[in-house]
Amino acid sequence: MMLQGPDPGRRFDMAVVGSGPAGLAVALALEAQGRSVLLLESGAREESTAAAALSAGHRVDEAVHVGADRAICRGFGGTSRWWGGRCVPFDPVDYARTDPDGRRLWPLDHAGMADFRRRAFAFVGIEGGGADRAPALVATGLDLSSREAWCPDKFLGGRYLAHVAASADIACWLGATVTDVTLDEACRRIRSLTVQADGAVHEVAVPCVVLACGGLETTRLLLHLRARHPGPLRFGGAALGRTYMGHLFGSIASIALHDPAAIELLDFNREGNHYIRQRLMLPEAVQRREGLLNTAFWLDNPPFSDPRHGSGLLSAVWMGMIIPPVGRRLVAEAIRLKHAGPAPYPVWRHAGNMLGDPLGTVRSISGVLYDHLAARPRRPYFLLRNTAGRYALHFHAEQEPRAQSRVSLSDRCDRLGVPFLDIDFSYSGRDVESAIRTHKCLAAALEGFARLDFHAPDDGLEALVRAQGQDGYHQLGTTRMGDDPAASVVDRDLKVHELDNLYLCASSVFPTSGQANPTFELMAYAIRLAEHLAASANGRG
Repeated sequence: MMLQGPDPGRRFDMAVVGSGPAGLAVALALEAQGRSVLLLESGAREESTAAAALSAGHRVDEAVHVGADRAICRGFGGTSRWWGGRCVPFDPVDYARTDPDGRRLWPLDHAGMADFRRRAFAFVGIEGGGADRAPALVATGLDLSSREAWCPDKFLGGRYLAHVAASADIACWLGATVTDVTLDEACRRIRSLTVQADGAVHEVAVPCVVLACGGLETTRLLLHLRARHPGPLRFGGAALGRTYMGHLFGSIASIALHDPAAIELLDFNREGNHYIRQRLMLPEAVQRREGLLNTAFWLDNPPFSDPRHGSGLLSAVWMGMIIPPVGRRLVAEAIRLKHAGPAPYPVWRHAGNMLGDPLGTVRSISGVLYDHLAARPRRPYFLLRNTAGRYALHFHAEQEPRAQSRVSLSDRCDRLGVPFLDIDFSYSGRDVESAIRTHKCLAAALEGFARLDFHAPDDGLEALVRAQGQDGYHQLGTTRMGDDPAASVVDRDLKVHELDNLYLCASSVFPTSGQANPTFELMAYAIRLAEHLAASANGRG
């Protein structure tokens, strides 16, 4: 049911804070286990500027980190309003990462998450197991075993709104912002949540809490809680707020296929009720031998923002990209901003491309709009094929965990009194160097199949990578999981080490970033968490 205010006469087994992909996955999986859930969402059913303002004051360096208005979405469905629906599991090599002393960073095994990944595919509506790793097709030095799957309906809020509204076991309170907690006398359990809604302050008693409000906002609440209780609560000491990671991505090379027909393998292809796309990667053995960070590649269009491509279709799509409400209907926000490019916009030159072949442009754009907005399943993106077999090569690379990249509480507060974040996000020399060397290894592995042409000479590649280095959409590492309470914030079941009834379900629990977007793997963890809670005393109110 949808609540307009607190329900003082009802006791819930669980409170889940945040209705984004992770929060919805936890809540619905708990419902399936017969548990009652109070789902607290700071935003409304639709996006609102008032809710967005609660995060807008985070201080960032926008040269490397997008502003909070583009990184955090408050509203039912959370950031699934903005993402493209790309579902990619983490890789075995990610779970094998170690610290400088040789200790594994991930407390769980990759294989142990396989069943939860299959259930996560079902949760997002992907039939048949989606992109879980297919049998390896490994060429010399090239791994083609990784695919990405795309949700048929990327907005999970829309997919599950009617279900939540009709549920007898999930009560969703919109416009309800958690600003603090009250602990018991021993500071071992949360007794109640402080919720601000409609100008009033409410104390909501809860037996167990799951924070699922995104990597940055979940970290923010924990930092605020520790500041309010500095003696008894440590939350992993220096681990909280440290090793903030995202990904390094962009394009520094184009790829020319020796056989242009090979694009059939590397383009979007329909599989059942969804689309998949092949990713190019280096095998784990090569990554280990060369000391590389995990990186995936795929073929892409030339930059839409550069009118020199001469394509009326690409210019028409670019026109849509520079209008946020239109562009967000076509692609994820991160992709929209990359393709829109920097202002001032060369509108007249793009208009010239469109007017050069007006009928062809209209036919092409009509087909793209149908594939993206009307077709079922929708085509997540389009690739403009050409007889030369030449395309941009997009890379998406792991970022190493570094203590220097961190978030901390600001001395400025939002209108509800919660401090904003000061975000110190940066890429290391190893991040950049690994991305370049991985391209070089890929070029060698592709010999006989394709050729890579770099956009700059070797001595200019570092500057080119850094010029494109900007994230903030993928918020990892700041509340990382681990078995050692002195070096991690949550345990392998995502319970905060020092509190018996507080769990975190945000990408900030991941100790490394891998090459994959984190949302899908997080939904698998959400389902695992719900199963753990249903089987434990904390899951029974």
